Amino acid sequence: MIASPPSRRAVLGGLGATFAASPLLARTSSSPTLLRAAAMRADVAVLRRAYAELHPGIHRYNTPREIDARFDALDQSVALPMTLRAFYLTLSRFLATVRCGHSYANSYNQRREVAAALFEAPDRLPFDFLWIGDAMVVTADPFATGISPGSRILAVNGRSASAILAALMPLARADGHNDAKRRRLLSVQGDDRYETFDIFFSMLFGQDRYQLTVEDPSGRRRTATVAGVSLAQRRTTAHAGVDASGDTPVWTIERRGDAALLSMPSWGLYDSKWDWRGWLDQAVDRLVAERVPRLVVDLRANEGGSTAVTRLPNGW
Repeated sequence: MIASPPSRRAVLGGLGATFAASPLLARTSSSPTLLRAAAMRADVAVLRRAYAELHPGIHRYNTPREIDARFDALDQSVALPMTLRAFYLTLSRFLATVRCGHSYANSYNQRREVAAALFEAPDRLPFDFLWIGDAMVVTADPFATGISPGSRILAVNGRSASAILAALMPLARADGHNDAKRRRLLSVQGDDRYETFDIFFSMLFGQDRYQLTVEDPSGRRRTATVAGVSLAQRRTTAHAGVDASGDTPVWTIERRGDAALLSMPSWGLYDSKWDWRGWLDQAVDRLVAERVPRLVVDLRANEGGSTAVTRLPNGW
């Protein structure tokens, strides 16, 4: 059945795109709801016009001819009806070619029904991990699977970890050729309420259960079968990301010997009711009064936000 046209903001509301639809769609249905080609092409036309007129870095890593060719290919790739997931992948793959870390189909900007359809399948891998090179290294086992931190996941359902990473990298956002940032985004560390890895792994490879090939820290190899976890379960973990929507402090400051460490994991305080200016002024006033000679600002998890935050208080 062909669905009614999606709102022009249904997926483009967060902005994200892809160069070509991926054939690797893990979850299919005998009668999936399809988006109309005319509606998708209209959305692509909006995206093309918006990027041509508004994106300041559209030609930083791509020539005008390359961008035009990619938009032409994107338009052709949605010439036939496709599922919402396939459209999201198509958009995401395209936007990754812009090589702008803020050009992507933002999961937080989707309507509730769109977010539920795209991001809430109970098929997340039930552990935290980092990509170290092409190795998937477990860092935490919050759901008690018995896979200890330090273990390497060599394969998932027979597909090697390196092959999974290779399939996901063209979908991940980052500035320029910063593949280290792409690997970090494709790790699962509880940095965000929507993990980039969870979104794209689900769309390409998601299942209810997984057979894993695991190499323990001792070097012993074994197989393990684990169940996928839901978005709600993922968010119950103790380090489920920064919530800047309330009135509690998002940053911390602490003494480390003769220095102070100011941790600022986010500057996205648009919806926050917290008086961050007053908090920062008071914190720095204390450090000045105590004659602390050094201030270290930790921005490692910070992806930006309000430019007003970049001003340190007077006296420092």
